[in-house]
Order: sequence, then structure tokens, then C-alpha cells
Amino acid sequence: MLQLKTILVPTDCSVHSKISLRYAARLATEFGASVTLLYVEKQAEQKKENTISVMSEYSRNCEGQKNLKNFLESEDSPGSEFNLVVLEGEVVSEIINYTKNKVVDLIVMSSHGYKGLAYSMKGSITEKVTRYANCPVLCLKNEGQHFIK
Repeated sequence: MLQLKTILVPTDCSVHSKISLRYAARLATEFGASVTLLYVEKQAEQKKENTISVMSEYSRNCEGQKNLKNFLESEDSPGSEFNLVVLEGEVVSEIINYTKNKVVDLIVMSSHGYKGLAYSMKGSITEKVTRYANCPVLCLKNEGQHFIK
């Protein structure tokens, strides 16, 4: 029997991520699972003077939390409560490490659907997470048929 207790939704808070939020909310309702939204901020980049932009962890976390809250408010997800987690680092590594450190039954991610040169230059975060995750990953195409609206 299929049991889902924890669902992880890594998000960049883009329009493309809304489909994964809808699926996770629906699955959480069906299975009585909890949903964690994970937002990964890239590490501070070095400036020209070889100094690192200093921003307190608290400030970064507040900015990330604000992004996640705005993202949730933009999507109507009745009946679902979400845990909001903000991490800093390389996106794929942080998602994989999170699933290793916490019990996660399913990762729900959307794919931007890049092709050709854009894909080869940028790579696919969803593809890398699918390859290295230690739990199942539900990969959703933004265009095409969906069974949850």
C-alpha cells in the first residue's frame, strides 16, 4: 500500500513551480501528508574587490521566507499547510542533502522544459535531482496533460 507522509517541493517561486505546488497539495490532502516547500538561495558571489557580500543568515532566511509566503499567497491551495524551509548553497546539492537528513517520501518538481542550447548551457536541476535523489521524484512537465488542475 502506498503511504506518503512527507512531500518535498523544491521551488524557485516561479510560475513554472505552481504546478508542483498544486500536485503536492492534492497528494497531501489525499494521503494526509505534510508538505515542505524548499527554497534554495545561491551562495553570495564574490565582488570585484574580492570581498564577499555579507548578509546575515537571519536576513537571508527572512528574504527567502518572504519569497515563499508570496509564492503561496499567489496560488490558492485550500486545506493544505506548508512547512517553509530556506537554505543557502548550490541548488541540487542542498535538495539532495535535505532528503538525506530528513525523512522525505516523495519529491514533487516541475520542469521548465528547456531544449537545445538553453538546456545544454543551463542543465536541468530536475533531471539532476531525479538522478541523485534517494526517494521517488514526481517530475511534472509544465505543458501537456495534467490529471490535477
